[in-house]
Amino acid sequence: MVGPGIPVAPRRAAFIIWGAMLAGLLVLLVVAAVIGPSVREEGVDAQLAGVLLPLLALVAAGTLVASRLVPRLVKAVGEQAALPKQIMACALCDAGAAFAVVVWMLTGTPLALALLLLPLGGLVACWPGDARWEALGGGPGAVPRGFGPRPGPGARPR
Repeated sequence: MVGPGIPVAPRRAAFIIWGAMLAGLLVLLVVAAVIGPSVREEGVDAQLAGVLLPLLALVAAGTLVASRLVPRLVKAVGEQAALPKQIMACALCDAGAAFAVVVWMLTGTPLALALLLLPLGGLVACWPGDARWEALGGGPGAVPRGFGPRPGPGARPR
């Protein structure tokens, strides 16, 4: 049970944060789909739309690359250091994806949705599975209940 003063395992926190960021992005996408048409009816400045798409391409690619490079710049290792690295990577991808959703809401162009796939793919790739967690410097550690393969005959213990 988790409560005040009871620590949460860093890897469990990484799963929760990853899921919350993905869920928040999906909620934003639904909101943009609902209110986007009314926003576009009022009209978006053509000059602004012309600036947003190239800017989105830079932001989407930049946040994806940064999400892979920035955590590597943190030299600390161990379970406690892996969580901040995971949060940085997820936040960078989430920011690029949120910007893509806002651009799509304002312009309605399918290109914005296509560019959304870059940071969204980066966020999905941030799933804190065994390989990712170890790459971030965390130990193999126990996978929270309900995540990962179930032990079976011939399965190696964690």
